[in-house]
Amino acid sequence: MRQFRFRALVTFGAIRRAAPAGRSSGGLFTLMAHTSQPGQAGGGALFPTLITRDDGQALQPGVRTVVTITLICQEAEAPLGAGQRFAIWGDGHVGNGIISRQVFTGSGPS
Repeated sequence: MRQFRFRALVTFGAIRRAAPAGRSSGGLFTLMAHTSQPGQAGGGALFPTLITRDDGQALQPGVRTVVTITLICQEAEAPLGAGQRFAIWGDGHVGNGIISRQVFTGSGPS
């Protein structure tokens, strides 16, 4: 398993409950990132994702926010790249984002 971290610009839509699924204190959100490659019909990949704000504040619906996205997967190469768009899933579709750059790659627990 490898850990990948990316900087991204995200926007959350209307949040149905008090917070997206998996919200913990300190501005951390455990959600799923859904990606697809350009020209790919349907499919795509879902990755468990931790979304954090550097300032620890809560994510606000409708506000574009720069965040760090951490995901752990079995991929040898980074599953996301600069300029790639992705959807954020919790209790359904809760937002969208675009990757600006990769900031970390490392080995995670095996």
